[in-house]
Amino acid sequence: MKREEWIRTKNMKVFSVQNPGNSLEHVDVLLEDTIGFRKAYDRREIIRSGDLVINLVNIDDLIRLKEIAGRERDLIDIKALRKIKELRNEK
Repeated sequence: MKREEWIRTKNMKVFSVQNPGNSLEHVDVLLEDTIGFRKAYDRREIIRSGDLVINLVNIDDLIRLKEIAGRERDLIDIKALRKIKELRNEK
């Protein structure tokens, strides 16, 4: 399977799919379930806007996922996420 090959030969943990017309529009795809999907889903944050319900990974799980990915941009994001936690008065 291609996923296992990427993990084994390239030490990949995550890859990104992005809009070629706008690099800010991208989705990171994890190659392994590193934090336990079921538990992360149970800890999710739910945002509602009118009839729309959006399930988001909680900030602590997102920090952990970015630590696992370990790319330069993830390390920058971790600093910003920790600042957000601080501003929200979270530990």
